[in-house]
Amino acid sequence: MGATDDNRGHGGPSTLGDDAFIGFRYLIADRSDLYRSVIDVFTEAKAEFRLHLRTAEIYTSLLDRGQRASEEETVAVLDQLVNWGNLQSYHDTSEVATLADFHRRKLLYQLTAAGEAAQRAAVEFLNWLSRPIALEAEALERIHDLLDELSQMLDSADRDSGKLTMVLRQIATDAEGLTAQAQGFFRWLHEQTFLRGADLESFLRYKEKLIDYLQRFLAELALQTGRIAARIDALEPRALEFLQIAAQQEAAVAFARDDAERQSLVVASRARQEQRWRGLRRWFVGIDGDPQVKQLRAAAGAAIPRVLVIAGQLHERRASRSDRRADMLELAAWFLEAGDDREAHRLWSSAFATGSVRHLHVNPATIDERDQQPVPADRSWLDAPPIWIAPQLRRTGRSPAAAPARRIVDRAAGRRELRRRQDDELQRLARAQRSLINLGPRRLAEIQYLESDAMHLLLELLDSAAGCRLRGSQGTALSDDGSLRIMVDWNTPQQIATIETCTGYLHSRDAHIHIVATDDG
Repeated sequence: MGATDDNRGHGGPSTLGDDAFIGFRYLIADRSDLYRSVIDVFTEAKAEFRLHLRTAEIYTSLLDRGQRASEEETVAVLDQLVNWGNLQSYHDTSEVATLADFHRRKLLYQLTAAGEAAQRAAVEFLNWLSRPIALEAEALERIHDLLDELSQMLDSADRDSGKLTMVLRQIATDAEGLTAQAQGFFRWLHEQTFLRGADLESFLRYKEKLIDYLQRFLAELALQTGRIAARIDALEPRALEFLQIAAQQEAAVAFARDDAERQSLVVASRARQEQRWRGLRRWFVGIDGDPQVKQLRAAAGAAIPRVLVIAGQLHERRASRSDRRADMLELAAWFLEAGDDREAHRLWSSAFATGSVRHLHVNPATIDERDQQPVPADRSWLDAPPIWIAPQLRRTGRSPAAAPARRIVDRAAGRRELRRRQDDELQRLARAQRSLINLGPRRLAEIQYLESDAMHLLLELLDSAAGCRLRGSQGTALSDDGSLRIMVDWNTPQQIATIETCTGYLHSRDAHIHIVATDDG
């Protein structure tokens, strides 16, 4: 005989009613550790493909886990989990030989759908909190490769709708993961550098690794952003086509009772696909504003000087060996160790300088007067004659001291050196500007050699143009001083341009550039 489906009186499958979250109650109830252990036993049993468990099996598994609960407590916990809807119970009639055996309480338990969902949600919650802090630059390369694969599918004669839908889903997954990782990373970085409870000492030990990590991510971000934006721009005219294909494919694999329901599934899926595509464009291309990837780059770049500032503050704290919090705790311990109120008052006066003001330094005439007409120490300040002190002592708390006259320093030579350096820098900048202007309209691959100053100025202009893209594949930007304007057209064959300098070689994606002086329009 097998287990029957009779659930009467044992909390079998039932609707949860209005309280849809009752299945999470075991996480915060009294003896929640025992409840969680019971749910973990059922989770492991399901992983081993076991259909149900008996009370004795559950009790033995709890003992193996170190839970010293009695059999009565185990039964009470099981009943409570059944009432909450996490477990489902059945009569165990597999070993019934007599009528007495049938009426004896023997139950089989298994997880309900609500119980399994609550357990998965709790595990996912804990995993999400303990996930490693990361900025996965590899996701950028995967997104570019997937967009390239999507473009090839659209050009193919025998396109696979299922594979196309899978590629779009993977792009959305990588973009969502990149967003979550960026949020988590900068939230953690803010906690480390701003919140009072952060472990700054350990933060100081790995600051070099953190800075190197941010710099590598910024380099990868700068390399991949333009490539991904170009792919998105190329696919945008055909977006309606492949989004409709993906929506129909998702609706086709879902169960629909009639054509009206299937059409509703297509509409809902199409809305989700369009939302994901808009989010992807907002990330790398931007919609009516700067792309989000530019904000990510700015945040990562700003994190590096913030880390250096925190490191400098910690080094300064270590060098000065002054910690106000530790000093106040030590002073509080001294107050607790004071023998009586008189000693405590003496400690207070010494620590906070609240003693008599008769220690103030005064001029010799006042001292001679006090020697001739002494004032008792117990006389009130209101009755005692005044003491005349220097104005500087009253303002600053320090007595004026005679200081030697300062030696006059001739700064003429230093100013001449500064002017010479400034003139040299202006001449070098002018030569670099003329070198770039003389290039005229040409491709980066056609530039064979540039001086170091001209190369630095070209990199500055290219970076500004990449961050100020207009529609399509074109961009324009000004130099920091506003004297040069660069026009860039990235619509070139996919090849790498190599430019030689005195310090090495620059490898970059090829593009058409034209640099002019702003006075020339």
